[in-house]
Amino acid sequence: MLARLVLAGGAVLATVTLLELLSLAGFVDYRSVFKTRYAASWQSPYDRFDAELLHVHRPNVRVVGSVGGGIARSWNLPPTSTYSYDMTYDRNGFLNDADFDRAEVAVIGDSFLEVAAAG
Repeated sequence: MLARLVLAGGAVLATVTLLELLSLAGFVDYRSVFKTRYAASWQSPYDRFDAELLHVHRPNVRVVGSVGGGIARSWNLPPTSTYSYDMTYDRNGFLNDADFDRAEVAVIGDSFLEVAAAG
C-alpha cells in the first residue's frame, strides 16, 4: 500500500515538474492554453509589460470610468451595481494623487484593493 502511494505521489510530482519546465522554457503559455482573461493585460494603454510581474501601471496616468458586476459579468448577468472610479498614478505607477519620495506605509494588492482605494 505504501509503495503504491509513493509511486502515485512521484508520478504526480513528475508530471507537475514537467509542466512547469515546459512553461519555464517558453514552450507553453498556460494563459493561452486555458484562455484566461487579460492574458495580455500589458497591452492596455494604462499598463506596460514587466518581465517579473507581467504588467505594471504606466507612470503619470489618470483613468476615469465605471465598472460593475465582475461576477455577474462572468455569468453573463446584468450588473447589480455600477461603481465610478477616478484613479491617478504617480511617477512610479502607484495609485497616488501626488509623487512621493518615500512613504510611511505602502499597501500592495490586486484589482480589488486598487478599486477600493480609488472609490
